[in-house]
Amino acid sequence: MSRPGEYEIHEGKSQFPLSLNDKICSCGAWQISGVPCRHSIRAMIHAKLDPHKFVSSWFSVKTYRRIYNFSINPVPNRDQWPVYDNLPSIKPPRMKRGVGRPSRNRRREEGEEQPGKRSKTVKCQKCGCFGHNSRTCKGGLTGKGMRKTDEPIVTKKS
Repeated sequence: MSRPGEYEIHEGKSQFPLSLNDKICSCGAWQISGVPCRHSIRAMIHAKLDPHKFVSSWFSVKTYRRIYNFSINPVPNRDQWPVYDNLPSIKPPRMKRGVGRPSRNRRREEGEEQPGKRSKTVKCQKCGCFGHNSRTCKGGLTGKGMRKTDEPIVTKKS
């Protein structure tokens, strides 16, 4: 106790200052729920006070009975609802954003080239021919490459 109604509760390595006068604890549970937290109950027991008197009035039987004092009238079936002809039809709002993560690349116009794309023809570094790469090189052109060029095949021996 630091002064009357003011306490500091130690729980492990944490410290929780609280005020019984203002019904405030630094953990925030008392203010949110309206029910004293365990830190404030510990202080109330030390001060020899009844914790039930610090609970919010919303949880009392008197408030419960006052709220539910009135009866709820039954609602007719949907077929028995009155019909209104002059009501405007309400349409849902237009969606502004699409579902999911937005795309990283911008949408290109028709005929605009894609940047950073490789060329379709692959050139071999071993033999210098088009149509295959050095990994799949068998010392010459592939079937596709033979159709494209009429040049003689030059192979390098390593």
